[in-house]
Amino acid sequence: MATSAVTAWEAIRLGLEVVEFTGSSAPTRLDITIDGADQVAPSGWLVKGGGGAHTRERAVAAATNRFVAIVSSDKLVDRLSPPIPLELAQFGLAATLLRLGPVRVRNAPLSPDGGVIADYLGEFDDPEALGAWLSAATGVIEHGLFPASMVAQVLVGRGDHVEPMTPAKVTTHASPPAARSSDRAYLCPSQTSTEGPRQPRSASRDRPSGCLISSP
Repeated sequence: MATSAVTAWEAIRLGLEVVEFTGSSAPTRLDITIDGADQVAPSGWLVKGGGGAHTRERAVAAATNRFVAIVSSDKLVDRLSPPIPLELAQFGLAATLLRLGPVRVRNAPLSPDGGVIADYLGEFDDPEALGAWLSAATGVIEHGLFPASMVAQVLVGRGDHVEPMTPAKVTTHASPPAARSSDRAYLCPSQTSTEGPRQPRSASRDRPSGCLISSP
């Protein structure tokens, strides 16, 4: 199963069977999903959608029993930051952009499902709060913030090695001091988290706030 038409075509060219995920007869559950990410925070939250396929990627991740993200070490960040990919409905687009505030529409083709690809550029501290606000916003089909609860494991490529990491699924809403780079809190065998989500910082006053196989 592929979320990108380009990936699907390449898989078919190589003789692989690609299962469709559209229509009422499509599979309802998947054993495992393996995908990449643009940013990985110590809390386990991800930013996805740099390629504009985040709506389909979320649909697949939500239907899987185990979602594994594979990234290079430069995708690890101390905190998530903009841009946050968006898919927006074409109908009412101008009004949607006005409501959302700091959004840039990409000079890119429409999504495979006809949505407009854009990026939210507002600063934020709490990805959960921002994700909830974007999900509730009329005209927003989907956004690229993926919660830690979706992620079973992150595999990080460091040179010739793959390092398995289990994200620290922090649920507290406390606001500790910003973590230093040396405090990066991915759970390796003997590490624990030192950083929780921060409080939301709104962009305006009236808004709340393909694949590798590795054995751990």
